[in-house]
Amino acid sequence: MCSPTISLPVQLPSYYLQELETNWTDNLTCFDTPILASVGGYKSPDLDSTTEARTPKLSLPEFNHPYFVDVLMYAIFTDGGRQYKVQEGQVVDIDFRDTLETGDSIEFDRVLAISNEGALKLGAPTVSGAKVTASVVGLEKGEKVYIQKFRRRKNYDKRTGHRQKYTRITIQNIVA
Repeated sequence: MCSPTISLPVQLPSYYLQELETNWTDNLTCFDTPILASVGGYKSPDLDSTTEARTPKLSLPEFNHPYFVDVLMYAIFTDGGRQYKVQEGQVVDIDFRDTLETGDSIEFDRVLAISNEGALKLGAPTVSGAKVTASVVGLEKGEKVYIQKFRRRKNYDKRTGHRQKYTRITIQNIVA
């Protein structure tokens, strides 16, 4: 198996280069000439205009976490002392409200920020005219939390439990 030469435009720590060589060597295509790993279209200045930089195809992990996915529009609103970052169609659990029934509509007007395709609008303290509309899905219960009380040498042992109630909503509309 051939060992490709990798030249990077930035100085990387040695432990990172060792991991790069050990984990990604199988994914690199071996050429007779040294391989230039380009970062953002970088081309080495010592290459001739006739010499073409060969870029290896590295299989990097995909980020499917919600914070790494491009979001077209989102809003940050406050309710019950908590802040929620939401987008249309998202399901969110908020504090329990006994006055709401399944299918009811709820409106949040304390919107702190709205981002629409990268344009962020911050409020001072709220964005004027902005609101988030949601519909109630139903009642949800959280995880069971156990509370234990114990006094040593007093023959006192008490264990109770608690399940927090939430109202589950679906975000219908964000108005800027």
